[in-house]
Amino acid sequence: MSDTLAEKLDRIPLVKWLVRLLKSIRLKAFEGMSMFDLIVLYTRGIIRGTVSIRASAIAFSLFMALFPLLIFLITLLPYLIPYVNIGEGNLEEQFLHFLENLLPRASGDYLNEIFAQLSEQKTGGWLSYSFLISIFLMTNGVNAI
Repeated sequence: MSDTLAEKLDRIPLVKWLVRLLKSIRLKAFEGMSMFDLIVLYTRGIIRGTVSIRASAIAFSLFMALFPLLIFLITLLPYLIPYVNIGEGNLEEQFLHFLENLLPRASGDYLNEIFAQLSEQKTGGWLSYSFLISIFLMTNGVNAI
């Protein structure tokens, strides 16, 4: 795997000793691969860009799971409002105030309408589907890791 690199490094006296030490360390978790081979493997992966590509794939997978999770939490909120009182107002008032401060005016108005419809109808279908989709996409994110 890294024989040509090892031959080049054997010509340097101090590095030769370090290469021999790293080759003598065997890692059981990596099926007996030496520490030197592991360092060479990761260094080549970083240089070729495979590590950054893998990291971006993981970030994309987890980012895709964020939106179904938000839909699930927003559809879950009308079920929790009767049971939760926080501070001076109820949860619904504080949530709507939070949305007004967080979002631009047009987006906030649109989300207020959606939230009002969800709190009136309380459809369990959205809750179930968004939960299943978010679990599926989170599993893809964890598998990417």
